[in-house]
Amino acid sequence: DNPELVDVHDIICKENDEIEIVLNYETTGDKEKFRSSMVRIHAMENSKVTVYLISMDGKETTSYESIYAKLEENANINLYEYRLGASKVVSNTKADVKGDFSNFNIDSIYFGYGNDDLDIDYDLIHYGKESKSDLMVNGALKDNATKLFKSTLDFKQGSKKSNGSEEEYVILLSDDVHSQSVPVLLSGEDDIAGNHAASAGKLDMDIIFYLMSRGLTREEAESLVINTRFASAIDSLKDEKHKEAIW
Repeated sequence: DNPELVDVHDIICKENDEIEIVLNYETTGDKEKFRSSMVRIHAMENSKVTVYLISMDGKETTSYESIYAKLEENANINLYEYRLGASKVVSNTKADVKGDFSNFNIDSIYFGYGNDDLDIDYDLIHYGKESKSDLMVNGALKDNATKLFKSTLDFKQGSKKSNGSEEEYVILLSDDVHSQSVPVLLSGEDDIAGNHAASAGKLDMDIIFYLMSRGLTREEAESLVINTRFASAIDSLKDEKHKEAIW
């Protein structure tokens, strides 16, 4: 009944512990709604945290998300994000990869349609030696949707032998969508490996033709191609009800 939600979650995983959290934001109806969510994750030494953030807020929703992660020595954080439906999304994720041998992974999908407006920002900052980060984002846009994607991979002095990757791939399903991607790579160390990539384009019509020649309609063929891009993140979910809802 309340169209406004402001929530804060502190996820603290102590040394040598393991925790798995599902945050599921799902709304129904056509009433205009607003959500502002903050998630703070602290992974202590030798701990492992897995967070599934499911955002199916509904078409009349404005959604603000702020995510912060801190990793100590040999800590692991896996973050899975599913952004589907909100008409306005502003999301910022920042990770301080502090500890030596720590590892931060993000597998994220988004789907914008209608007049959706998505503004997504990631900042992955390495401090620890031999630390790792991997950002993989797959998206699709159709109708008049707009998306701005920004990511920064920053290796601070002292993060020797660290490895980081930031990648975004978006499928454009309409001539009227607007997609911007701004990956940035910064380094204060000379012994690191940093990779970034961004790709935006329409569906490969040779693949669509091949699938249609096997009996699929064009809509089914397009859906199959998009689904294969989203499958890795969705299949990571263990709850079948969540999987079904996202599909």
